[in-house]
Amino acid sequence: MARRIGISGGTFDPPHIGHLQIAVDAVQSLDLDEVWLVVNADPWQKSGSRLITTAAVRLEMTQRAVAELLDPTMSVSVKEFETRRAGPTYTIDTVRDLQAQYPEDEFVLILGQDAANGLDSWFEAEKLCELIDIAIACRPGFEKEALRLAWRIQSFVPTQIDVSSTDLRRRFSDGVSTGVLVAPSTRSLVASYGLYGVHS
Repeated sequence: MARRIGISGGTFDPPHIGHLQIAVDAVQSLDLDEVWLVVNADPWQKSGSRLITTAAVRLEMTQRAVAELLDPTMSVSVKEFETRRAGPTYTIDTVRDLQAQYPEDEFVLILGQDAANGLDSWFEAEKLCELIDIAIACRPGFEKEALRLAWRIQSFVPTQIDVSSTDLRRRFSDGVSTGVLVAPSTRSLVASYGLYGVHS
């Protein structure tokens, strides 16, 4: 039976409650059977911008956060499609691989608003937008008309949570509480691996 599956890729460095909330809301808002969180192996757009945690550790953090914070009935899971592939991570390669591997299923690419605004700069952006429908998790007031009308774009407004991985890395580095913004397992892994300037 054909499934309608949302693909939400990201660095997840670290994963946080905002990532998970978007995935959960997407299942309901976009009438999806499930959402797959795909951890980027080597995000080319961030190459050289900062030290990125190894893909294996980011994958572990994301898997444990989903297992810890989400019920299986929420239909959100973590996939290793990109972490198993060598070289830079290009979304179009992942989409092509998934469509070839699961030809009966329909895929929807889920993007945050900031990522969508930079879609023009993505590798083979035009071809990507021909291959797959795109759903933008946007903030209230977002004008999707600002993007190209030829692109198959829909949007939804997820529960708004003021959190970012950049801010969380800073909090960890400064010893500031992350509260409920990350899973307890994420805090434990950050400490045990000595991530973001934290000493175990």
